[in-house]
Amino acid sequence: MNGQPSVGKEKTILVVMAAFLGLLFGLIAGDDGAPLWLSLLQWQLQTLIPILLILAVQIALERHRRKLPSSHWLRLTLYGLLGAILFSPIALAIDLWLQEGLAQSLGGAWLEELLAVGPPVVVAWLGMNALLRLAGTSALASVPESDAEPAGLGKPPSTLLASELESAPKAALEPESELENEPEPEFMQRVPAAQRGCLRYLKAELHYLQVVTDRGSSLILFNLRDAVAQLPEGLGVQPHRSYWVRRSDVEAMRRQGRQGELCLRGGERIPVSRSKLAQMQALWPQ
Repeated sequence: MNGQPSVGKEKTILVVMAAFLGLLFGLIAGDDGAPLWLSLLQWQLQTLIPILLILAVQIALERHRRKLPSSHWLRLTLYGLLGAILFSPIALAIDLWLQEGLAQSLGGAWLEELLAVGPPVVVAWLGMNALLRLAGTSALASVPESDAEPAGLGKPPSTLLASELESAPKAALEPESELENEPEPEFMQRVPAAQRGCLRYLKAELHYLQVVTDRGSSLILFNLRDAVAQLPEGLGVQPHRSYWVRRSDVEAMRRQGRQGELCLRGGERIPVSRSKLAQMQALWPQ
């Protein structure tokens, strides 16, 4: 993706895709004798409303991602199912508006409507996300779901506990000056040239990645986990599942009760998850 996309651009693309589907279906269904404007209106409502509901569900549930399935596509399916359930009474109301009335009980009509709109809504939602993946990047998956990492000496310092630092591989603890000669990571090529500088920290934002350098901040369609994998071991740490921070940019670690934060040279405050408090304190004692 070239340039810096605005926040929510992916959602805008999904809404535009839904509107296009509504236009296409409306034109096709316009041959059934109904006025064309009514057919277009009906299908715009039936494509835009469910996508907007699914996006609302996604925004609400992403805050509780640890309790959701670890698979990105399973989560997308869950969002689609919940959105379809929310849309089914609206779809029934649209049908009642366009038709003469109920031929059965309200409960039976709602269940029939849910079975009718649920599968196509979910399939359309997953299909649009698949198109985004193919057209944009292979790294559309969400950020890592847990702070837990497998044990072993091959872990970068961002996952090492204080008790493991002494036994970590020497390469993982090399001074930063010896690591900066590494080739530029692939994800940095997506950052606008004017903002490519010394990397300071990364922040995951749903499907996007905020890249902050000494020249500014930009938002790219990329995965935090994949970005961290492209960086030299020892260059930075992950104090939180949604953040990676350059070690030399950290001035201090502050802890207040069970909460903690890293204080950066630019004045930013990066949260420290509870599982990483001991590790961060070992690196930056108060």
